[in-house]
Amino acid sequence: MEIKKSFCVQEGKFNVQNILELIQLNSSFDCEVNVKKNDKTINAKSILGTMNLFIYLRSGEEFTIILKGKDAEYAEEKITQLIEKHITVTSFLSLG
Repeated sequence: MEIKKSFCVQEGKFNVQNILELIQLNSSFDCEVNVKKNDKTINAKSILGTMNLFIYLRSGEEFTIILKGKDAEYAEEKITQLIEKHITVTSFLSLG
């Protein structure tokens, strides 16, 4: 199953510690975890790619988490909780 969840940053931003926490969480799942912003897609288990994408997120910008694999639903729930803990977002879910 593929799950896509899009977020629009309303307020706040990620710092290095928040991003490392996200990468650690992403790495705990068996499913593929990718993040798409504009036309760029990165492996969200990769430190460099994830750091580069999230450190520059600002209010009004959108990004999409793309999950593929057996624990994708659980991963979507936990990743959403972590993102909402650190920044104010609006989100919508799309099942593929």
